[in-house]
Amino acid sequence: ASDFISEMIVATAGPGQLIGERALFDKKLRSASAKAAEDSCLIRLPYTQLEKDLDKMPEWVQSLMKKLAEKIREANSRILREKT
Repeated sequence: ASDFISEMIVATAGPGQLIGERALFDKKLRSASAKAAEDSCLIRLPYTQLEKDLDKMPEWVQSLMKKLAEKIREANSRILREKT
């Protein structure tokens, strides 16, 4: 196995957009890292409070959100495999 890690732009985010939100729903490790292309002002969301609020949602809503996060993660994996 190689220790070489290449950088690939898989998405760009602009003002008001979120990154890393999938982890809130499927509790899995992130599939990519983020790097600012220019000076940026970021807001870190309070994960613990968000998790408590999400746990108050109906179970079917939680399941739906987890399933959607899973499908997005799978689609991203397919896209990355095709790019390499």
